Amino acid sequence: MSRRAVAYAGRSRWLVDGREGSWDECYRYLTRVCGMRHSAANEALANALRMDRARWADVADEHEHR
Repeated sequence: MSRRAVAYAGRSRWLVDGREGSWDECYRYLTRVCGMRHSAANEALANALRMDRARWADVADEHEHR
């Protein structure tokens, strides 16, 4: 199985392989079109959200220390 690009776009929207959609839309794309396991699709979407939140936490910390 090939790797997929998954990112959180904000406002409850994700980008998967250049396609924007809700969690449900991206989940269906990953599982039905890409053949990804259900648990792996959920994990990929959740990790994208976690990475986005961590990035914003880093930005907030950076501004706090100035």
